[in-house]
Amino acid sequence: MSIVCTVTRRFTVKDTGAPRNVELSKILELPDVPTHGVVLDFGDGTPPAAVTGVRFRCSTGPWEPGCFPPSVEVRIATEPGAGLDEARAAAWTPVEAP
Repeated sequence: MSIVCTVTRRFTVKDTGAPRNVELSKILELPDVPTHGVVLDFGDGTPPAAVTGVRFRCSTGPWEPGCFPPSVEVRIATEPGAGLDEARAAAWTPVEAP
């Protein structure tokens, strides 16, 4: 059995001004819900990274037939900006601002 999660990575990038954070996400199938401190090896050529948080989103009914978005969100520890391009090349996509 596995669980589908939205995994979000944060990279600290310093261009010319103050450092800024860039978030990328990807929907991944994990063997279990990871806990804080677990290191995930993404298997896509990007470096492994540690989990800093997990959030479960509760849905209120009524349930209708169909596909639903992942209800488990996994956050990864902030990573150096040097890995940003590598993550983008591995199909991690920008997180849209709320």
